[in-house]
Amino acid sequence: VDAGAGIGQQAISLQGPVSTSNINTTGNLATVKTYFVSPYLVRAVGSTAQATARFTHSVWDSNQTSTSGLSNSTADRVNLLLASGPVYKLLTWNVAYLKEDINYESQPDTNSEVIVATARRLITPNIGILAQVGYESYDDGVNPREGSRWSTGLDWTPSARTQLAATFGERFFGHAYSLDFRHRTRLTAWSAGYSEDIASARSDAFLAS
Repeated sequence: VDAGAGIGQQAISLQGPVSTSNINTTGNLATVKTYFVSPYLVRAVGSTAQATARFTHSVWDSNQTSTSGLSNSTADRVNLLLASGPVYKLLTWNVAYLKEDINYESQPDTNSEVIVATARRLITPNIGILAQVGYESYDDGVNPREGSRWSTGLDWTPSARTQLAATFGERFFGHAYSLDFRHRTRLTAWSAGYSEDIASARSDAFLAS
Protein backbone atom coordinates (compact mmCIF):
# COMPACT_ATOMS: atom_id res chain seq x y z
CA VAL A 1 0.00 0.00 0.00
CA ASP A 2 1.27 3.46 -0.94
CA ALA A 3 -0.11 6.52 0.84
CA GLY A 4 0.76 10.19 1.09
CA ALA A 5 -0.34 13.70 1.94
CA GLY A 6 0.90 17.11 0.91
CA ILE A 7 0.25 20.81 1.25
CA GLY A 8 1.44 23.59 -1.02
CA GLN A 9 0.48 26.59 -3.09
CA GLN A 10 -0.27 26.78 -6.77
CA ALA A 11 -1.52 29.36 -9.25
CA ILE A 12 -5.31 29.58 -9.51
CA SER A 13 -5.25 30.69 -13.14
CA LEU A 14 -2.49 30.48 -15.76
CA GLN A 15 -3.81 33.78 -17.13
CA GLY A 16 -3.26 35.63 -13.84
CA PRO A 17 -0.05 36.96 -12.27
CA VAL A 18 2.36 34.21 -11.23
CA SER A 19 4.52 34.50 -8.11
CA THR A 20 6.99 32.12 -6.49
CA SER A 21 6.49 33.55 -2.98
CA ASN A 22 4.05 35.44 -0.76
CA ILE A 23 6.11 38.65 -0.71
CA ASN A 24 3.79 40.19 -3.29
CA THR A 25 0.06 39.56 -2.97
CA THR A 26 -1.15 38.53 -6.42
CA GLY A 27 -4.56 37.14 -5.50
CA ASN A 28 -3.74 34.21 -7.75
CA LEU A 29 -2.44 31.70 -5.20
CA ALA A 30 -4.39 28.93 -3.51
CA THR A 31 -3.30 26.63 -0.71
CA VAL A 32 -3.92 23.06 -1.80
CA LYS A 33 -3.99 19.95 0.40
CA THR A 34 -3.82 16.50 -1.16
CA TYR A 35 -4.26 13.02 0.28
CA PHE A 36 -4.13 9.61 -1.37
CA VAL A 37 -4.08 5.91 -0.56
CA SER A 38 -3.15 3.35 -3.19
CA PRO A 39 -3.23 -0.42 -2.53
CA TYR A 40 -1.76 -2.58 -5.28
CA LEU A 41 -1.03 -6.21 -6.12
CA VAL A 42 1.91 -7.53 -8.16
CA ARG A 43 1.98 -11.12 -9.37
CA ALA A 44 4.40 -12.97 -11.66
CA VAL A 45 2.91 -15.33 -14.23
CA GLY A 46 5.86 -17.72 -14.28
CA SER A 47 8.67 -16.21 -16.33
CA THR A 48 6.27 -15.17 -19.08
CA ALA A 49 4.68 -12.02 -17.67
CA GLN A 50 4.12 -9.86 -14.61
CA ALA A 51 0.72 -8.41 -13.74
CA THR A 52 0.07 -5.33 -11.61
CA ALA A 53 -3.30 -4.07 -10.37
CA ARG A 54 -3.56 -0.77 -8.48
CA PHE A 55 -6.46 1.23 -7.05
CA THR A 56 -5.97 4.85 -5.94
CA HIS A 57 -8.37 7.02 -3.96
CA SER A 58 -7.36 10.68 -3.74
CA VAL A 59 -8.71 13.87 -2.17
CA TRP A 60 -7.97 17.42 -3.37
CA ASP A 61 -8.87 20.32 -1.06
CA SER A 62 -8.35 24.06 -1.67
CA ASN A 63 -8.91 27.10 0.55
CA GLN A 64 -10.03 29.24 -2.41
CA THR A 65 -12.99 27.29 -3.77
CA SER A 66 -15.58 30.01 -3.06
CA THR A 67 -13.82 32.83 -4.91
CA SER A 68 -11.51 31.25 -7.47
CA GLY A 69 -13.62 28.69 -9.29
CA LEU A 70 -11.49 25.87 -7.94
CA SER A 71 -13.49 22.93 -6.68
CA ASN A 72 -12.73 20.38 -4.01
CA SER A 73 -12.80 16.86 -5.38
CA THR A 74 -12.31 13.16 -4.79
CA ALA A 75 -11.17 10.63 -7.38
CA ASP A 76 -10.98 6.89 -7.87
CA ARG A 77 -8.40 5.55 -10.29
CA VAL A 78 -7.74 2.00 -11.55
CA ASN A 79 -4.43 1.02 -13.18
CA LEU A 80 -3.90 -2.43 -14.70
CA LEU A 81 -0.62 -3.53 -16.29
CA LEU A 82 0.49 -6.77 -17.92
CA ALA A 83 4.16 -6.73 -18.91
CA SER A 84 6.49 -9.27 -20.47
CA GLY A 85 8.63 -11.36 -18.15
CA PRO A 86 12.35 -12.20 -18.20
CA VAL A 87 11.83 -14.95 -20.76
CA TYR A 88 11.47 -12.24 -23.43
CA LYS A 89 14.80 -10.85 -24.65
CA LEU A 90 14.52 -9.59 -28.24
CA LEU A 91 10.89 -8.49 -27.91
CA THR A 92 9.49 -6.91 -24.75
CA TRP A 93 5.90 -5.70 -24.43
CA ASN A 94 3.24 -4.43 -22.05
CA VAL A 95 -0.46 -3.64 -22.08
CA ALA A 96 -1.74 -0.91 -19.75
CA TYR A 97 -5.27 0.18 -18.83
CA LEU A 98 -6.26 3.29 -16.87
CA LYS A 99 -9.68 4.51 -15.77
CA GLU A 100 -10.28 7.53 -13.53
CA ASP A 101 -13.47 9.17 -12.27
CA ILE A 102 -13.16 12.60 -10.58
CA ASN A 103 -16.11 13.95 -8.60
CA TYR A 104 -16.10 17.74 -8.09
CA GLU A 105 -18.18 19.65 -5.56
CA SER A 106 -18.99 22.65 -7.75
CA GLN A 107 -18.26 21.75 -11.37
CA PRO A 108 -18.98 18.88 -13.77
CA ASP A 109 -17.37 15.54 -13.02
CA THR A 110 -14.65 14.26 -15.35
CA ASN A 111 -13.89 10.77 -16.57
CA SER A 112 -10.93 9.37 -18.47
CA GLU A 113 -10.12 5.98 -19.91
CA VAL A 114 -6.92 4.91 -21.68
CA ILE A 115 -5.66 1.59 -23.00
CA VAL A 116 -2.27 1.24 -24.73
CA ALA A 117 -0.08 -1.62 -25.93
CA THR A 118 3.66 -0.99 -26.17
CA ALA A 119 6.43 -3.11 -27.70
CA ARG A 120 10.22 -2.86 -28.10
CA ARG A 121 12.08 -5.04 -30.62
CA LEU A 122 15.88 -5.19 -30.65
CA ILE A 123 17.39 -4.95 -34.13
CA THR A 124 20.98 -4.84 -32.81
CA PRO A 125 22.28 -5.40 -29.28
CA ASN A 126 22.15 -1.62 -28.73
CA ILE A 127 19.26 -0.37 -30.91
CA GLY A 128 15.58 -1.17 -30.59
CA ILE A 129 12.41 -0.18 -32.41
CA LEU A 130 9.60 1.23 -30.25
CA ALA A 131 5.91 1.01 -31.14
CA GLN A 132 2.68 1.87 -29.32
CA VAL A 133 -1.00 1.71 -30.23
CA GLY A 134 -4.05 2.47 -28.15
CA TYR A 135 -7.26 4.36 -27.54
CA GLU A 136 -8.09 7.20 -25.13
CA SER A 137 -11.20 9.02 -23.99
CA TYR A 138 -11.56 12.18 -21.88
CA ASP A 139 -14.90 13.63 -20.79
CA ASP A 140 -14.83 16.89 -18.79
CA GLY A 141 -18.60 17.29 -18.87
CA VAL A 142 -18.35 20.08 -21.43
CA ASN A 143 -16.20 19.03 -24.39
CA PRO A 144 -15.54 15.27 -24.50
CA ARG A 145 -12.64 14.09 -26.67
CA GLU A 146 -11.63 10.61 -27.74
CA GLY A 147 -9.67 8.82 -30.41
CA SER A 148 -7.01 6.31 -31.30
CA ARG A 149 -3.32 6.92 -30.68
CA TRP A 150 -0.08 5.52 -32.05
CA SER A 151 3.63 6.23 -31.93
CA THR A 152 6.90 4.77 -33.14
CA GLY A 153 10.54 5.51 -32.58
CA LEU A 154 14.00 4.24 -31.66
CA ASP A 155 15.76 3.27 -28.45
CA TRP A 156 19.58 3.47 -28.38
CA THR A 157 21.69 2.12 -25.50
CA PRO A 158 25.35 2.52 -26.45
CA SER A 159 26.52 1.57 -22.93
CA ALA A 160 25.16 0.58 -19.53
CA ARG A 161 25.43 4.25 -18.51
CA THR A 162 23.75 5.93 -21.47
CA GLN A 163 20.27 5.61 -22.96
CA LEU A 164 18.39 7.64 -25.56
CA ALA A 165 14.81 7.08 -26.75
CA ALA A 166 12.73 9.23 -29.11
CA THR A 167 9.24 8.74 -30.56
CA PHE A 168 6.71 10.52 -32.73
CA GLY A 169 3.06 9.74 -33.37
CA GLU A 170 -0.55 10.92 -33.51
CA ARG A 171 -3.17 11.48 -30.82
CA PHE A 172 -6.62 13.05 -30.91
CA PHE A 173 -5.10 16.52 -30.43
CA GLY A 174 -2.54 16.16 -33.25
CA HIS A 175 1.14 15.23 -33.47
CA ALA A 176 2.80 13.95 -30.29
CA TYR A 177 6.52 13.64 -29.59
CA SER A 178 8.68 12.31 -26.76
CA LEU A 179 12.37 12.29 -25.88
CA ASP A 180 14.15 10.55 -22.99
CA PHE A 181 17.92 10.90 -22.47
CA ARG A 182 19.82 9.49 -19.47
CA HIS A 183 23.55 9.39 -18.74
CA ARG A 184 25.54 8.49 -15.61
CA THR A 185 29.16 9.19 -14.76
CA ARG A 186 31.04 8.10 -11.67
CA LEU A 187 29.85 11.14 -9.68
CA THR A 188 26.87 12.56 -11.59
CA ALA A 189 23.58 11.55 -13.20
CA TRP A 190 22.14 13.52 -16.12
CA SER A 191 18.71 13.34 -17.70
CA ALA A 192 16.66 15.31 -20.20
CA GLY A 193 13.19 14.62 -21.52
CA TYR A 194 10.20 15.91 -23.41
CA SER A 195 6.66 14.55 -23.48
CA GLU A 196 3.10 15.60 -24.28
CA ASP A 197 0.13 14.38 -22.26
CA ILE A 198 -3.25 15.36 -20.85
CA ALA A 199 -2.97 17.07 -17.45
CA SER A 200 -4.94 19.32 -15.12
CA ALA A 201 -4.39 21.53 -12.09
CA ARG A 202 -5.65 18.65 -9.95
CA SER A 203 -3.27 16.06 -11.36
CA ASP A 204 -0.31 18.44 -11.11
CA ALA A 205 -0.98 18.93 -7.40
CA PHE A 206 -0.22 15.25 -6.77
CA LEU A 207 3.20 15.46 -8.47
CA ALA A 208 6.34 16.22 -6.49
CA SER A 209 7.90 19.59 -7.33
